[in-house]
Amino acid sequence: MKRELTPLLQPYTSWLKISAAFELFVKMMLLFESPAGFALFRVINEERRSNIEVDIFQDLRIAFSSPITAGQTVSLTAFEQFPNVVHALEAFAQLREGVPSRGLLNLLRANCEGETLLVADPKLGRVIKKLLQIDCVHDKAVMELHKGVRSQFTHLVTGLSDQELAVWSSAVSYGLAPGNLVPNYDRLLVPIVEHVRLLGDVDKKMNTLAMRVREWYGWHFPELAKIVKNNLLYTKCVRLMKSRNNAVKVDFSGLLGDETEEQLKSESVTSTGSDLSEVDPLIQSLCHQVLEFDEHMSQLRDNLHTHMQVMAPNVTALLGGTVAARLLIHDKSLRRLSKRSASGIQMLGAERSFFPAKSTRIPKTEPTPTPKHGYLYETSVVREAPRRFRGKIARVLAGKVAICVRCDLLGEGHGNSVGLGCLEQVRARASQMM
Repeated sequence: MKRELTPLLQPYTSWLKISAAFELFVKMMLLFESPAGFALFRVINEERRSNIEVDIFQDLRIAFSSPITAGQTVSLTAFEQFPNVVHALEAFAQLREGVPSRGLLNLLRANCEGETLLVADPKLGRVIKKLLQIDCVHDKAVMELHKGVRSQFTHLVTGLSDQELAVWSSAVSYGLAPGNLVPNYDRLLVPIVEHVRLLGDVDKKMNTLAMRVREWYGWHFPELAKIVKNNLLYTKCVRLMKSRNNAVKVDFSGLLGDETEEQLKSESVTSTGSDLSEVDPLIQSLCHQVLEFDEHMSQLRDNLHTHMQVMAPNVTALLGGTVAARLLIHDKSLRRLSKRSASGIQMLGAERSFFPAKSTRIPKTEPTPTPKHGYLYETSVVREAPRRFRGKIARVLAGKVAICVRCDLLGEGHGNSVGLGCLEQVRARASQMM
């Protein structure tokens, strides 16, 4: 019976089996670019067994599984260490462009004459062959050999420890990292996105608190909810009169019309609500918070309008800062928005209802009407129009938006004159329809 080999002897026996894999690397040099310097390794082939069919990739992994077998696979021919980090950064900056440095060219001239060079970068190999007439090879087997050398690099190069290589790697990585960053050409879009998100969050909180004011104050003055339907005006009226008993003495001319004011005062006298006692301070505190949120939102709108005037002055003059920002954020850049047609701009923000309405896969008992506007509904010219004319006005407005977007992208030094002119044309067209 054959005695089974111990695990310690398996790397040495496997080397006898994989020597045929290195038939491809006879008389070849491997170029390895490490953070500490450039190294040249000669591929060793002691025995040739070309009649054995083996998997070269698996054999290369086995060959570099330990420092001993790695030393039997490749041997160090030359190693040129960088004098400092500055030289290393200059060399790798040139390698990034596919150009070898002067030190690398001198190293190859001295050690690779008449040899075939194994390189990890095919672009670098073409340049080396053009400058030094050295044949270069790059394939999957070379990349696997390159990985093996990287795993055992400190054992193959004398005088270089793992700690020193880690220091070199950190220094070169931090030096090369800024060059790998992609410049953000739409950096002006970042504050616009944050303003729109913050506006949505503040508006949600303000509406929640305003509904709490309506619910609590409704026990005291339930008729006020039918008279004043706007949440902000409702809160200001509650803040101003505090109790319904004071409504007759308070002047609401700055908030409400004459008829609405008279109706409010008459209803306050005959109201069937309960009296306020312990809840009164809490309601006043909620009203104060709602008004603070409203003031904060007005400041955010002003800042957003300022940013949008820099980014897209004509679209801002036509639609306002908030609606223009929503269109810009939807397409993530002014260039993408400029490529849209007028009908595409008209449907922005209405995709959830548009595509199900046009879908033929969903069985429908009755035809589903398609939406006529998305974000454009938030503009005053569309929102204040009669319902039957909103689709036509949104179509006219979308055409003007397409013109203004192209003017903002390609025009220089025209300001917002185009946007103001388009706004007057849309208003004139809307007045003709109605």
